[in-house]
Amino acid sequence: MLKSILHITDLHLNNFGGTDEHLRKRYYKEFLDGLVKCITDSNQKVDIIVISGDFVDKGKTDNFQYVSEIVEYIGLKLNVEKSNICACIGNHDYEYKKEKSDGSNSSELRIPYKDFSIQYTATVIVSNDRACLEKLDSEIYYLSLDSTLGSHLPDRKGKPGNISEEEVDIIVNDILRENIPENSILLIGCHYPIEVFPNSLGGVSEENWSDKHQWSQAGFLRSRINNIPGVLKIWFFGDTHFPDHLFYESALFVMTGRFGGSTNSESQLSRQCKVVNIDEGSNIKNIATYNFRMTTHEDSAMNGYWSSEVSEIRTIQTSKNDREVPVTKTPIAPTINFDDIDKISDTIEKKIIERIKNLDLYSFGRFKTSNDNTSLGWISINQLLNEQKILSSIVSKSVSRIENLLNHSVSETAIIGLDFWGAIIGSQVSVRTGIKHFCLATRGHGQYHSNLEIKNTLLEEIIPNLKSIVVFIDVISSGSTVNKTIEAIKQLNGIIEFHLISVISNNNQLKSEFSRNLNSKGTFCLDLKIPVLNNIELPDEDILPPNIDFSIKSE
Repeated sequence: MLKSILHITDLHLNNFGGTDEHLRKRYYKEFLDGLVKCITDSNQKVDIIVISGDFVDKGKTDNFQYVSEIVEYIGLKLNVEKSNICACIGNHDYEYKKEKSDGSNSSELRIPYKDFSIQYTATVIVSNDRACLEKLDSEIYYLSLDSTLGSHLPDRKGKPGNISEEEVDIIVNDILRENIPENSILLIGCHYPIEVFPNSLGGVSEENWSDKHQWSQAGFLRSRINNIPGVLKIWFFGDTHFPDHLFYESALFVMTGRFGGSTNSESQLSRQCKVVNIDEGSNIKNIATYNFRMTTHEDSAMNGYWSSEVSEIRTIQTSKNDREVPVTKTPIAPTINFDDIDKISDTIEKKIIERIKNLDLYSFGRFKTSNDNTSLGWISINQLLNEQKILSSIVSKSVSRIENLLNHSVSETAIIGLDFWGAIIGSQVSVRTGIKHFCLATRGHGQYHSNLEIKNTLLEEIIPNLKSIVVFIDVISSGSTVNKTIEAIKQLNGIIEFHLISVISNNNQLKSEFSRNLNSKGTFCLDLKIPVLNNIELPDEDILPPNIDFSIKSE
């Protein structure tokens, strides 16, 4: 079945008659015409449109009439019938501030959204307040989920709603298993993401970010839906505005950046949409991402152009059983096993460990590497890498690894060296490969400032044109330094491939949520254990003060 699904999310229409939104009355047609031209110029077609919530901003339900005008224009230009436009509610699509704590007016407040969305309803099979199953054609179904329902409770205000076990049973058994035959495709629209995406930069800077933006209460719903055999599942999410896509639990998860919103907001993220392409065999072929690129350094309500990029889909395999059990309609995609990190050289590893032993370079103590994590081990990296033979060997092997890994040209690639030794290794590799090199300080006076570094260097200007970045770092503790750097870069270009090379690391130090950012990861010393604990697992600092503290200090 050859199908293409356009995903749009987070229009956040606020002031249709204003001047600071791309979807404003006097500009939205130009904005959308540019997108349609970019889609057609790339020989891309669209059969179905999924819009995953936040059509309006801050509960301004009077704006649904204008959103209808915008969505109708998108469908007209792409030749998509209203019955093939799918919607789900977002947390801005009802007057949430008026919702009573007992939930007595929850259904009433959602009526304006339902009146708006009913025009995009195909053949409804089953519907209740939480979920609606529609049949788009003989083999394609759409499930709309309300992830905001239940957010009236005092502990869920401003967060994804609670969902009961009974609701999960009804959705999985009574709605889906009873009505969807094998060899079908199930599209699922859900505003709040149920899966953890690595490119959620907000989680770095916003307190309790996961609780506010991830529908963790529905984790069992996700897994049980994904366990339905013989059905290709594609989830479409919104809310976070940070794009990513991955194949996991026999399903494709798609997170797309915002499509609208004010240009006066702090966020500088590009407007974006994605197209999921399914081939004749009902396998996921690839994803095309369309970004509205700014022609100015700051966000602009009109100065920009649409660009496209096609990317493969990485697959996360979580266990041996996942690899042994065949999944119907599994997409053909490159696999990354997040339990493994490549050891680049046994010989260099042996030399590193010998030098650490001989010079007593390993210290045991409390080394606070971030607000969340503490390393119990510390390597005197300066003394280790002052051995010229070790450093030269690391550079030579890094050059070979890069040449074997990269599929893109030198002009489409950059090297980033993190802090002192990452910068030294990266600069020497740059000289030998001709790849552009940048050094970033990720810690200074206890403060992370990779965002600031990136936004004030030449690197910011070239990031939109890059396809690969190789990151060098000396020692990986928890992985958060690497993650912060990559997340900051992905604000400017969300489709770059990242390859990580470290001097010392081990499997425990690269948590899966960090590792999903990486297309490859290699280290020169894998077998040297450096325990890392969450700070809450350790005694208070007045009892056991840290030897070194790199946590972020509050002002």
